[in-house]
Amino acid sequence: MAPRINTSDEKWRRFRDRIAGREGHYGDGRTGRKFLGRYQLGEKLLNDIGWYNVCGEKPKFETKWEGQWTGQHGVWSRDDFLNSPAAQDAAFDAAMQKRLEAEIIENGYDKLIGQKVGGITITWGGLLAAAWLSPNFLKRFIRSGGTDDPADANGDRASSRLFDYANDEIPFGG
Repeated sequence: MAPRINTSDEKWRRFRDRIAGREGHYGDGRTGRKFLGRYQLGEKLLNDIGWYNVCGEKPKFETKWEGQWTGQHGVWSRDDFLNSPAAQDAAFDAAMQKRLEAEIIENGYDKLIGQKVGGITITWGGLLAAAWLSPNFLKRFIRSGGTDDPADANGDRASSRLFDYANDEIPFGG
């Protein structure tokens, strides 16, 4: 069973704010972008955590925001989501718990805590930050021993997330 992130702890709020600072410079999603808000949440991830119902089958990476919001945290529309920092925080918290369970624990990456991969010490903060960037990038980096380190459209890599967030403490329990 995966540990629960203590989302009310100050250490978590600092981590969350650092992710928002890194993601936020891509815009808030008001101009048709495929990711929304301070954490750049996508349609599929919001669907996975029960905040949004995707409408129909979509090719990978296609986002049209034609589905239905589910009312989680009082969010019934894209504007509701974008106008509520508290809802964005709550969605991020739920999404990170999902990434912890579905990407980090299920793939056994938690067993690498304290070990080096590609010269970078693996930590909870680094794993969560890299999984937020792209679970696939994290998987490729770890499985290759650090030699496969693709960049996203903005030049960000799993290795940079693993390194930059290595000292962020993630509070569990509570």
